[in-house]
Amino acid sequence: MQRVIDGGMAVAKAMAAVSLTIRRGEVSISVNAIPGESQWESEDVESGDVDSQWRTRDWIIAAADYDFGEGPVEPATSDRYEVIGPTGSVETWRQITQDPEQPWRYTDRYRQHLRIHTVRTTERAA
Repeated sequence: MQRVIDGGMAVAKAMAAVSLTIRRGEVSISVNAIPGESQWESEDVESGDVDSQWRTRDWIIAAADYDFGEGPVEPATSDRYEVIGPTGSVETWRQITQDPEQPWRYTDRYRQHLRIHTVRTTERAA
């Protein structure tokens, strides 16, 4: 089963991956990440109506690549994610928590890939 997951992720990376810089304090790494999106809704408790909707940018990253030099680690809420946007500017993203979801999770039971939910915080010229 793990071979099937790995094969699917290899195809997805070959077709859609972007270079993502992950910053933790003064240290940074560059990884290949598959961009994704999640849509969220919040509901008015009394009426049951949807009162807001929003989207997050998700990044799917090989867990083994989340390594700042001393072995793979889990994402930290202070980590920042940078990517060159469609206009050539640098977009910075941070983790976001959406109840009941945590800001990141493993995508498979073998814990080979991470899915990190983020929102854009800044944009600057490259």
